Amino acid sequence: MKRTLSLIAAAAVGCSLLSACGNAGEAAGMNSAGGSASLPITTRVFEKEYQSVDQKVLLGKYSYSLPYLSSDDVSSDTVVERFNDNTDSMLQEEVEGWEQAMEDAQNYYDRNVGSDDWRYGSHWSDEITYETCQTDTLLSIRYTHYIYTGGAHGYAYYTGQLFAVKEGYFVTIDEMTDDPEGLSQAVSDEIMRQIEDGDLAVQYSYWNDYASYIDDWMNGDYSIFFNEAGEMEIIFPAYELASYAAGPQAFSISPEVYGTYCNEYGAVLLGLS
Repeated sequence: MKRTLSLIAAAAVGCSLLSACGNAGEAAGMNSAGGSASLPITTRVFEKEYQSVDQKVLLGKYSYSLPYLSSDDVSSDTVVERFNDNTDSMLQEEVEGWEQAMEDAQNYYDRNVGSDDWRYGSHWSDEITYETCQTDTLLSIRYTHYIYTGGAHGYAYYTGQLFAVKEGYFVTIDEMTDDPEGLSQAVSDEIMRQIEDGDLAVQYSYWNDYASYIDDWMNGDYSIFFNEAGEMEIIFPAYELASYAAGPQAFSISPEVYGTYCNEYGAVLLGLS
């Protein structure tokens, strides 16, 4: 996501994995109703507005919908604390980053450069929503970040987390394989195959160096999400492989492709026979 991050900075498995999947609201509802998911996720929303110093305009606001566990519904307080501390750290980092963005917005407003950004009620915004898919062994979380700091449109990008349900730890894809190079190459090859079969590079006018970003899918910047079909989903946000008009480019990798490279621990987490 190197190209994406630089643009943001410049702007400011054999068996099915389905137990409970959905967006933030749906996940909370299904789990609280006693579904088959092992970890009941609840959504907490954090919002704040920032007025200009002269109180004439709304400079910006943030709205973060984030997942939390309740100690009333999980037997291990340690697991709850570990999960919620991670969410709290994420929240703190996002708030601190947006506080700095609002200082920049105030300075921009004070200089009266681009004051039209606020004249008609427009304001800078930062939003986070999430979706989950959970089995008895693995919880996948995908966050959608949307940020707007003026101009014709905002920008969306994606991050993700994987949580081992029974152990109560966050895990990475690297821990699920003893052959990371083999896994990386196999998934890259499959994505390139899908691009070629769909003629996507021509259809969406991919950048000349798009293959280098696909080869880098495992570097930790991209969201890795396992859906209800057991497929590994990887999303390259807009600007990464092509122009903004092309939108995000999403690819689904079947267990038949990645499963061969999973170690025993990875196979257990992913429900692979």
